Amino acid sequence: MAETTDLLNAAPPRPPLPFDVAGKVALVTGGARGIGYATARRFLEAGAAVAVNDVDAAALDVAVAELRTVGPPVLALPADVGDLTQHRPMIDRTVAGLGHLDVLVNNAGTFQPTPLDALDPALVDQLFTVNVKGLLFLSAAAVEVMSPGSSIVNVSSLGGVRPPFGGLAAYHATKGAVDSLTRDMAITWGPRGIRVNGAGPGGILTEGRGQVTEHPLFPPEMMTEIMRRAMDRPLGRMGYADDLAMVIVFLATPAAGFITGQHLLVDGGYYYA
Repeated sequence: MAETTDLLNAAPPRPPLPFDVAGKVALVTGGARGIGYATARRFLEAGAAVAVNDVDAAALDVAVAELRTVGPPVLALPADVGDLTQHRPMIDRTVAGLGHLDVLVNNAGTFQPTPLDALDPALVDQLFTVNVKGLLFLSAAAVEVMSPGSSIVNVSSLGGVRPPFGGLAAYHATKGAVDSLTRDMAITWGPRGIRVNGAGPGGILTEGRGQVTEHPLFPPEMMTEIMRRAMDRPLGRMGYADDLAMVIVFLATPAAGFITGQHLLVDGGYYYA
């Protein structure tokens, strides 16, 4: 009875620095460019050590060289998240090189047009292998070495809850799956003191935007309409990688210590446009 009373009446310790991640170790997948790179940099600037993963080893080398100028330790992890055999070595190298693992940011993913009337089975398989299976199995491997107080942030998409335009059916489906996994992970791993949340970008400008803007599925007149709607969102501008990076870091801080199983849209109100 005393334990129940304590749980009902006693407040948890008050974090002295609620937005601090100093001393933590974060693993960011897909970190050579765009959202992943911006996220790795923000974690470093906030005092965390960072293991940066990417499938493009050459781009990763360039990114890590830049990130090492920030200050805290940076570890390069060239690997394909879609290859399940590479997950355990990634986790082991992170722990061996940086001491422990407190935050996993599942950012790596592939983004390809998949019109419903011209589906490529191999491409659909690739999307689900990287975006869903890679995230799922890497998270399961990470949790095995994480301590209470750790967290996972899954980078999802506005398209998983409200596709802003057609032509990305399988990609949007993978992000809907990620949102569902986020909720299940939060329920399953919450009792172990591990929080799991999602951050969903919508209309974020990154180096990968050419996969849509330069694709024959999206002719100039369609892109004009897509951009009109994107700029008609309440905040009236496109998003940038750093807009999402700051939210991801927040979700890993003590300030978000009572948030789990949530999907936070970072879209400037695009959902309502």
